[in-house]
Amino acid sequence: MKVGSQIDGKHLIDLVTVEKVAKQYPNVERKVMKLIASQVANFQLELKTVKLGSSVPQSSDVATDALITELTEAAGELGLVVEQSDGKTKYGSDKLVLGLPKIAASGIATFVNYDGGQQELHKTVGGGLDVIKKELSSKGSDIDKKLMKYILESEAGEKKCKWQNGWLCDCIEDMVRVDEPLTLEGGIVVEKGVEGKVLELEQDGNCWPDPPSWSRAHIDFGGSFGKHWLSKDQFQSLAGVVIPSREIADATAPGGKRPMRFKDFCEHKVAKSCNLTEAQVFVLRLYTMWGFVDINGPLRDPELMDRKISHKLAVTVYVLDMAIKQCRAVAAESPEANVPLSLFRGIGKREMDPKFMTVGGTELAPMSTTAELRIALKYSRGGDNSVLLWLRTQNFMDRGVDLTWISAFPHEREFLYSPLTYMMPVHKEPVVVQIGGVTYQVIEVKVQM
Repeated sequence: MKVGSQIDGKHLIDLVTVEKVAKQYPNVERKVMKLIASQVANFQLELKTVKLGSSVPQSSDVATDALITELTEAAGELGLVVEQSDGKTKYGSDKLVLGLPKIAASGIATFVNYDGGQQELHKTVGGGLDVIKKELSSKGSDIDKKLMKYILESEAGEKKCKWQNGWLCDCIEDMVRVDEPLTLEGGIVVEKGVEGKVLELEQDGNCWPDPPSWSRAHIDFGGSFGKHWLSKDQFQSLAGVVIPSREIADATAPGGKRPMRFKDFCEHKVAKSCNLTEAQVFVLRLYTMWGFVDINGPLRDPELMDRKISHKLAVTVYVLDMAIKQCRAVAAESPEANVPLSLFRGIGKREMDPKFMTVGGTELAPMSTTAELRIALKYSRGGDNSVLLWLRTQNFMDRGVDLTWISAFPHEREFLYSPLTYMMPVHKEPVVVQIGGVTYQVIEVKVQM
């Protein structure tokens, strides 16, 4: 399809996201859509620069300038524009909670303050998956128990629960499938099996620390069905489209394939190569889901150390720490082991404590990062201020472990660092930019695990 033959200047100026390009030119290859979106976003920024006399921030560091260019492209995919800060930013958000550098040397067994002490913790961990199940059953939240049941008893993508960004576990990003005939406004009936793309979601209030609840959704079912707004109940009735990488060959299953089960993850080549136990496979899966909330929350509570309060999921945290470290074995054998890779962590509604820029700090909880800059931006939107940590890793030794093989949301390209990872800023000052009206402190850091 020749895009140029259909270009309308009035419409072209609005094509700042891949979704908008797809709507205007549905037959164009996706990589071309991304190129058009990023170029239009840059063009809009240039127009704004002329009008306001501002410019995209520049630095004396070539790599930082390259990152800002990448930020502009990633923001363009989300319909956002990157601008230079006016230098008069007033921060009103909470400070990002980080521990003192010395905490990184204490070790997670000390930090979780297990009742009975470290020796008892080591002994208890030997009970394997049964101990984890017992701990979650007695001390975990209802969400933890729901996820435990999904991980251990369900096939990948089986449940219809919608999580962050409206995503379904182990399903294709932003895709849904009609599980039973769906009657839409105007009497239109969408048959079972029809797939649709989620275009927009409206959140039903802030329910943190519970998962987000969605009031309604705008879905494109394609063909003669078109786009429709669905009610909360209608959206919840939709199933997901299982990711191909979450299916496994099975001669007894229809079509010769079926969704993966817990045992299949335990038999995965990465799990085998790293000698992961069932308990370790379980906690890694749990952490990629909403289970991270009850793991991270207590670890970032200052009273945990000050008052020697035991983490309610101490065994789960300890096993997760071991699993992360063991997963580094497969990273060492990867073809990309010594290939530099930039990772990002976006934290919304937060600002960095100025002390961090001089002495660094310790991330008290497991630290999720992503190789997809757009994902980091997506997670950190909201509020007036956000922090974007930039980890320019050189090899597998300073890189978190790749959880793509086991994650419930593999499109996030999550690289996970173990708890008590020490971070030190590379520069004395953050690079401050405006992205979609939010002030970001972009901070390059070096890490030590």
